Amino acid sequence: DEHFRMVRSRTEHGEYVVLRINITEVVRQRRDVENYATKLELANQEITYKALHDELTGLGNRRYLLHKFEELTRRREVEGGEIAALHIDLDRFKQINDTMGHAGGDFVLRHVAERITTIFPADAFCARVGGDEFTVALVLDAGQKDALVETTRALVAACSQPVLFEGRPCRFGASVGIASHPVSTADPKHMLVNADVALYRAKEDGRGRVQLFSPEIQAQVIAHKTRSDDILRAIDAGDEFLPFFQPQICFLTGRLYG
Repeated sequence: DEHFRMVRSRTEHGEYVVLRINITEVVRQRRDVENYATKLELANQEITYKALHDELTGLGNRRYLLHKFEELTRRREVEGGEIAALHIDLDRFKQINDTMGHAGGDFVLRHVAERITTIFPADAFCARVGGDEFTVALVLDAGQKDALVETTRALVAACSQPVLFEGRPCRFGASVGIASHPVSTADPKHMLVNADVALYRAKEDGRGRVQLFSPEIQAQVIAHKTRSDDILRAIDAGDEFLPFFQPQICFLTGRLYG
């Protein structure tokens, strides 16, 4: 029978036995094992992908971002250059969620993700790291920082244009903080903090702006934070502020009105 094979095998006692093996069954079992291994590999790939990507936009997440930063640093250690980190935060995004629901907010987030991946170079790594926050990591060669700022301004301009969701215009904006550092001494976590500091200044200066990080900005932000903390502590203490009621006088009549 072509479906069976006779195989001689030696036992542990030195005796020979003849086995009749069903070749068709062996092939089927082997195919089942291979199919199972393939399914297992695909399942592992899917689990890994979901662990490193944002489900809504398909961009990388914060965990994947740090991995990519380290990868960029290792790859460019010999060639030199700088690594840049951009922290992008949407302006007036909460109003979209409040007026159009989360479906409208999700639509805007997907739209912005597409804009980011289209505007920045193909080798830039883009991630969604918070509700309406995105980060871009990329390598800069000499003299490319000005071009990066212009590209980022193009993104801000694109985000200022309304997009239609279910026939209604969604109006929002974007503010961006940029930090860059030589590849040889770049610390990903430190760079992300610096980009966040620059973003804070961009929003403080009126939003819809692109701000480069500088030590001066960092010092100002730290001083502002320290002053704010001192005010809150003084309010909690209860006896460090002395309030006064200031009279409001009507210039036309000269009478007190408040």
